[in-house]
Amino acid sequence: MGKLRDLLRKVGIDDPKLLKYEKDVEREVVSESHAVLKKERVSAILPAVKADDRVIYNADRLLTPGVGFVREDLVYAEAGMLAPKPGQRAILKELRGCIEPRHFRALLTTYAIINYENLGDWELASEMLADLIEVHKEQGRHIYNLTRSGYVEGYFLHQLRIMKFESGKGKVWQDRFREFFSKKVRFFDLGIWSNELLTEGMIRAELKKRIVELKIPSVKVYGRGELNVAKVEAACEAFAAEDRGTLVESVERYRICHSPCCCVTVTLRPKAPEPAVKARRRWRSRAG
Repeated sequence: MGKLRDLLRKVGIDDPKLLKYEKDVEREVVSESHAVLKKERVSAILPAVKADDRVIYNADRLLTPGVGFVREDLVYAEAGMLAPKPGQRAILKELRGCIEPRHFRALLTTYAIINYENLGDWELASEMLADLIEVHKEQGRHIYNLTRSGYVEGYFLHQLRIMKFESGKGKVWQDRFREFFSKKVRFFDLGIWSNELLTEGMIRAELKKRIVELKIPSVKVYGRGELNVAKVEAACEAFAAEDRGTLVESVERYRICHSPCCCVTVTLRPKAPEPAVKARRRWRSRAG
C-alpha cells in the first residue's frame, strides 16, 4: 500500500482506502505461476483506491504492476484494472491532453479490457466492455473498436504526429487533433464494425455511404462471433456483386479470446487502362 499511497500523494490524493477483491472461479484457470484454480473463491485485499476524477486523469501514471484502482461507474466494480503495457503507456502519454478527458478515460478502460481478453478472461473482459458502453454509450464502443483494431496506435498517432510537425512549436495542433479525434469517434469512414443490431442490408448501406458517396477507396469491415462473421462476409460479397465498381480485396480471419473474427477489405476496382492511341503515319510523296 505504501507504493500506491506515495503515488497518490504526488497528485494530491491523501485519502486512499483498501479495496477487497473477490471472485468465484467456476472454470479452470491456469495462472502464470501454473497454479490451477477450479470452483474456488478467490479473496484478496488489493493495493487499490476507489478512484474519482482526481485520479482518473493521472491513471496511466498511477497504474503500475501490483497497483490498481476501481471505479464503480466506469469499470467492472469487483476487479482492479490491469496496468497498461509499456507500448500502451507510451500511446497514452502521447495522447494526454490531446483528446477529450472522457475519451481518455474510455481509452484507459479499453486497454484494461484488451489486456484481460489477451489473458483469456473473457467473462471479466465482456462485463467491463458492457460497463464501458453503459457509461460512455456508443462512443465507448467506438473507442474500443478503434483500439482493438489497431487504429489508435496506427492511424491516429500518425495523424497526431503530422499535425504536431506542421504546427512547429505552437500548441494549436492539440486543439486541432482533439476535434479530429472526436469527429472520427463519432463517425469513422475507414471502417465498419458489425454488431447484433446491424443487418446485412445496413452493412451494405454503410459501404455505399463510404465508397460510393464519400469516395473512400478502401474500407475494412469487421465481424466478431460466428453470426457477425457470416453476416459481414455475405454483406461484402453482395455489395461487390451489386456495385461492379468495387471488389472484395481480402478476407482475414483470426480469433479474439474465444471468438472467431474477420476483417474484410472492400476496395474500388482498379480502372482498366485505356487502349493506347496508335500514331497515324503521314506519307509524303516523292517527286520522280
